[in-house]
Amino acid sequence: MSRLVLVCGMAQEGKTTFAFTKLLASADRLFVLDPVRSRPFNAKAEDAEAGMRPADVRVFRSYDEVAAFLLSGEARGKWRIMLRSENEDDYVRAIRYARHYRHVTLLVDEALVFTDNDEALEPLIKASRMGAHFGGGTGLTMWITAQRPMDLPRDIRSQLTQCYSYRQTEPGDLDFLAKKFSPEFAAAVAGLAPHHVVMFPPDQKAAREGRQGELEALDRGRRGGARDPVGREQEPRLGVPQADRRLSAEETDETHTLAAHGS
Repeated sequence: MSRLVLVCGMAQEGKTTFAFTKLLASADRLFVLDPVRSRPFNAKAEDAEAGMRPADVRVFRSYDEVAAFLLSGEARGKWRIMLRSENEDDYVRAIRYARHYRHVTLLVDEALVFTDNDEALEPLIKASRMGAHFGGGTGLTMWITAQRPMDLPRDIRSQLTQCYSYRQTEPGDLDFLAKKFSPEFAAAVAGLAPHHVVMFPPDQKAAREGRQGELEALDRGRRGGARDPVGREQEPRLGVPQADRRLSAEETDETHTLAAHGS
């Protein structure tokens, strides 16, 4: 799995729904940061129209609660958790202490909330650049959603290993996608229909068949057929689950301090 993934697109295109759907299917340990109360993260019972949070996703209201969970026996094996706090500092701490997470996929929703906060930006950049060395060398996988690629600073954009993009029209964004990934990818992004997404690098099977990218349709959270850049129908593809892993029995002194003091 790619270490740093961007899912970008205009408001209401479906990027949060798309990222959440992919990671629910592929991540063994998923930690979602939801600073803006995105509707796809609502429970289905609470929001029948847009909510898609499964019952087994545990919601925490503070990072103190998250830290206590991560140091408990419940954190061994597979799990899915979400932070929905009204305190900005909780999200800063969640990213700052990401260096202790083992075999975790971190979903950072609405990057602009973090990049506009100086205290959150520094640890986010560090996680982007050093994430491969986090967790005692196990590495951190991070997905970020943003309306525009240029919402991210250069230090984060430079580290991207994969991108899913909905339609973009801003010349600066398209120029970045062309230079960072490929001109063909940027052209496909500019020509997308609403609620369609193209990925780079393309699926290897699709590449062998001569396609430039893979389109996946997500119409308000429902999976459907998709078209590739030359108009052929194809099925959307979800990630392959990773092998089952467990946390190490050993915890660093610093991590114990985090749980004990909440900082």
